[in-house]
Amino acid sequence: MTQATRNKSSATLTPRLLRLLREAALYVLGAISIYILIALWTFSVSDPSWSHLGSSNTVANTGMSPIFFRS
Repeated sequence: MTQATRNKSSATLTPRLLRLLREAALYVLGAISIYILIALWTFSVSDPSWSHLGSSNTVANTGMSPIFFRS
């Protein structure tokens, strides 16, 4: 009975490509972390939300205000 062997010509990621992907992931996660940090830092209780109206119609939170809440 013969044993199955791995095909040597299958495409594998080179160490340089793996390092590049890790570095890209680090930059993306860093940007997301900074975005979340700014959104939490600029939190305001008076911001309107999906669960309450708030005291004003303008959004003071920097996080999502330019995208979803246009005044």
